[in-house]
Amino acid sequence: MLRTYFSFSGRMSLRDFWIKFNAGYLLISLPLWHLRNSPNKLTAGLWAVFYLIALWPHLAVMTKRFHDRGKPMWYFLLLFCSTALLDSLPEFLPPWKVLFKICWIIVSAVMLVEALFLTGERKDNRFGASPYQAPELGTSALQPPAS
Repeated sequence: MLRTYFSFSGRMSLRDFWIKFNAGYLLISLPLWHLRNSPNKLTAGLWAVFYLIALWPHLAVMTKRFHDRGKPMWYFLLLFCSTALLDSLPEFLPPWKVLFKICWIIVSAVMLVEALFLTGERKDNRFGASPYQAPELGTSALQPPAS
């Protein structure tokens, strides 16, 4: 199970992404959400520690989602880093920078929709076996096939 959240190799199905990762992340982060703007440095620090601990599994799982779509990890890192860069740009920009920002927001939205809402490739790809494999005939989907 730890390999699922800490390894950058392999694939993660859309169902596993929403049920196993996001449901657990929300159950843990929602009670801590109010701590992020706390005037108390200890509770604000608790939020920062949680965020830093949760960053690695988030990067690993999103990489696996892009792998499931047949895209390399660099797509997600480009999206992740450029979003932080765009947030740091000043509000009053020359027109070409504003156009660049609008175009990048559109590209980012397309990439996020692809990773968060579209199912992956049904066949095995260069990133691993398909998580969508149907069970063999005569076996239950709940039981592993007999060896």
